[in-house]
Amino acid sequence: MNLIHHVDFRGMSDYRVIEVVCRDEQEAKNIARLLLKRKQIACANLLPKVQSLYWWKDRVVNDFECVLLLKTKAKHVASLIEEIKSNHSYVVPSILAFDVKEGNRAYLDWIDEEIV
Repeated sequence: MNLIHHVDFRGMSDYRVIEVVCRDEQEAKNIARLLLKRKQIACANLLPKVQSLYWWKDRVVNDFECVLLLKTKAKHVASLIEEIKSNHSYVVPSILAFDVKEGNRAYLDWIDEEIV
């Protein structure tokens, strides 16, 4: 029985994890609930109170934010990015999509079942 899913010969998989940095936990929850309701993601993990250091308007900012990890399929990435941008408080939100190279086959099957 194959418990690990490996990528196909082109090095791509159908699965993505999208990392979004949000202003706070409430914003992250609002975005996650919206995307869950639309069945564009199977799961969202919130990592609250992440300390961030970054340049903004010619100065270094030290802030606490919430990281949102979204489990989805490749076909939804473009629309998810647009949806997140329109529901995010930041002018330039950090939204990054990562290709899933390997994973628990049962978990990936569950993602397939949950997403439209």
